[in-house]
Amino acid sequence: MSANARADALHAAVAVAILNWNGFDLVKACIKSLTNLSTRHEVFVVDNGSEQPEVERLQTELGVRVVALPRNGGVAYGYNAAIRHAHEQGYAYVLLLNNDTVVVDPAMLDVLLGAARKEAAAVTAPLILDPDGRIFSAGGVITWFGAAVHLTAPRRTSPYPVDWVDGSALLVDTRIAVESSLMVEDYFLYWEEVDWCWRLRRAGQRCIVAPATQIVHVRGATSTTEQTEYYWLRNGLLFHRLTGSWGQNARYLAWYILWTVPRYLVRQGLMRCRPLTATRLLARAIAWNVADAMSRRSWLRPPTASARKPSPTQPTT
Repeated sequence: MSANARADALHAAVAVAILNWNGFDLVKACIKSLTNLSTRHEVFVVDNGSEQPEVERLQTELGVRVVALPRNGGVAYGYNAAIRHAHEQGYAYVLLLNNDTVVVDPAMLDVLLGAARKEAAAVTAPLILDPDGRIFSAGGVITWFGAAVHLTAPRRTSPYPVDWVDGSALLVDTRIAVESSLMVEDYFLYWEEVDWCWRLRRAGQRCIVAPATQIVHVRGATSTTEQTEYYWLRNGLLFHRLTGSWGQNARYLAWYILWTVPRYLVRQGLMRCRPLTATRLLARAIAWNVADAMSRRSWLRPPTASARKPSPTQPTT
């Protein structure tokens, strides 16, 4: 195939990037579900520094192209590498997927692409379903108090804008993402998509939900309960430190102290009989933010410089 023909083919296709860390069986199931898609697409896996021989198994047993990263830098680190790689290869759009997602709608890419083009959106997401078929996320909103909340029902039947979309399945306009803003890598796990959509919207871009299609997300398959709780508690504070004013931080801190902390301790400590674990995770989350603020001599701070640097990639075939 000539260089021009290859370029045309890449522009016509959609890249599908699956983020992986030691999840071979999950990737295998995800790739199998992608065969149902009616839209032409090219699949590659971004491996976040998995233990050996994960990359070799992905290549030899699944025959998939792998972009191997040198370390596990978190979700944003892997997604940024996927966006850059797709953009460099000439893809106009890349569908970013967690490895624990399963495609259930053959027309999903058609619907997402149609909505993204019609609405000129930077990021477009389907409805996110739990394995039992219930809607987990129909997009997300930031409340007056600063909490990030999932919508559990679509706002309407046609595509609609939201404050943020769930990060398990994101169709991204690669040009807009590269030229406008990539994800902040400070978060490692959770809240990175909230921050990213918030920044894109501040820059005049759109983040939308296409409710006519959906995908299943097997939540909790790639992280432990303790990791989920710690990073959610830690990064709620971090989000406001990175994006909010003093007034917004004061409002969120009030909400955090008066609602988030008591609710978490009651649910996890009393109802689930984990008082010591819950207290330890909460203390770690707060201590991390306090220590970070003290080291910078300010509670508010911009993203770290390292978060803006390109993630090193090592494409392999």
